[in-house]
Amino acid sequence: MLGLLLAVSLGMGAQDMEEATTEKFRYYDEGPLTLDDFVKTYSTDNRGSYMEYGLMIEAEKLPVRNSTPIFQDIPRACMTPARSWMRYDQANSATLKYQQVAFDIVEKYARLMNREMNGGGGIASTRMFFNHYYTKMEREMKDFKEASAEGSD
Repeated sequence: MLGLLLAVSLGMGAQDMEEATTEKFRYYDEGPLTLDDFVKTYSTDNRGSYMEYGLMIEAEKLPVRNSTPIFQDIPRACMTPARSWMRYDQANSATLKYQQVAFDIVEKYARLMNREMNGGGGIASTRMFFNHYYTKMEREMKDFKEASAEGSD
């Protein structure tokens, strides 16, 4: 499968993109998050945990028609375990539940985007959908984090 992280359209530099593509992503469809998906730290950060998340667009090859391969863009929710962390004193089921709800929000927007993208439209359309849903996802994530005091409630 070919993968395209559309963070480029949001201003990510080439070096960041290269680093991001060498990271191992964990996808939503791999099952619920576990404590092992987060690096444990003694951080003095006020937050008890942090998850680097995003939407990835993968080009899935469909059955060949008339010897011409056809690809369909499939949005997927992902997180980066190597860049996600929990403080040792916060590495518990409540913090994990908070991060799972956040990951559920990312998956919600991957599914909404997938539903609208089914009609095709090429890369310009894909970027338009990505930007639209990424912005909506970030707004909802901000509201969620504020309402839950970053998982401390």
